[in-house]
Amino acid sequence: MLAFAAAVDWGRVIDCEQVCSGLIQQLRSETRGTGLTPGQRLEKREIMKRILEMDAQIRNLAEPSAARYAHRYRHGASGSA
Repeated sequence: MLAFAAAVDWGRVIDCEQVCSGLIQQLRSETRGTGLTPGQRLEKREIMKRILEMDAQIRNLAEPSAARYAHRYRHGASGSA
């Protein structure tokens, strides 16, 4: 999905996002209340972390001006753009 965003192929990004969304929902529902082992919980956490990191990169590619404002906000910059 990130590769498609970098290639500015937003149609494929949307297609992948729909598939990814379904897989994330499946991961959440299948592991809810199942008593995962510590290793499984760590693996699930790492998968979710990678997904969120890639999502942030895709959003930065999709909305570069929003990414600049978010960077300013996170780093305490003030003033006009």
